[in-house]
Amino acid sequence: ARKSGKRDKDLFIIYKLTDGTWSLPIDIGDKINSNSNETSPFVTPDNKYLFFGRKYDFYWVKADFIDQSKLKDYFK
Repeated sequence: ARKSGKRDKDLFIIYKLTDGTWSLPIDIGDKINSNSNETSPFVTPDNKYLFFGRKYDFYWVKADFIDQSKLKDYFK
């Protein structure tokens, strides 16, 4: 489900919905995805931080944007 022109490895988010199915992939966007490949994402057990790899380095950001209540905004 990749849009044409996207890089090989970008980060997307999906949510498990209340009926047990999964949402469509949502591109995390250019605030995290770059012209390089982003890989190996994981969220800390307390859901506060997202770690990911890019070009031989690891990065971390606050994970407060990963909020299922915001899901409705993507499917308007």
